[in-house]
Amino acid sequence: MPPTPSPKAAELVLVWTLNSCSDSADGAVTNALTWPSPLKPVGHSFIGEWANIGASTVTSDLKNTYGPVRVGGPEGRVDTGLLKVGAFLGDHVKTGIGTRLTTGARIGAGSHLFGGGVSPAWLPDFTWDDGAERVRVRLDAFLSTAETAMRRRGQSPSEGERALWRRLQYLERPSSS
Repeated sequence: MPPTPSPKAAELVLVWTLNSCSDSADGAVTNALTWPSPLKPVGHSFIGEWANIGASTVTSDLKNTYGPVRVGGPEGRVDTGLLKVGAFLGDHVKTGIGTRLTTGARIGAGSHLFGGGVSPAWLPDFTWDDGAERVRVRLDAFLSTAETAMRRRGQSPSEGERALWRRLQYLERPSSS
C-alpha cells in the first residue's frame, strides 16, 4: 500500500491543482494528466492541460536521501510524506529543451521555464524564467499563445478560463524560492 501524504501536503497539492487545473464551477479537477511510471521522463508528475513539455525535459521523483519529498510554494516547502513525487505543472506551462525539474517542483499556470537549467522549487503563475531572470508573462501574449495552441486542436478558451487567467495574472505574487 502506498504511503499517505500528510494532511497539509495533501491540502497544498489539492488547492494548487484546483487553482491550476480546473475550470469548472464546482472546483473539480479536470484535464490533469499523470504519468505514474518511473520510466517516463516526467515520472510521478501532474501535468496541467495544454502544457508543452520541451524535448529532453526530465524530472527527479526520488530524493538522493530517500526521504519524503517536499513540494515548493509561496509558503515554503511542505513535506508530502511520500518518497516518490515528481513535479506539478499548471495549465499552459511551457518548458524548453533540456529543462530539469526538481523533485517536488511546482510550476504555476501560464509559466515558461527554459534555459536548460534546473528549475526552482516553485515558480509563480505567469512567470517567464530563463534561469537568470524572472519576469511576469504579459496577459495579452499569454492569451495569444493559448488561443493558438488550442486552435491547433479545434478548441478555444471558454469565458471561464479567460476570467480565471485574468484573476491569476493579477494576484499578489510573493517572492519565489
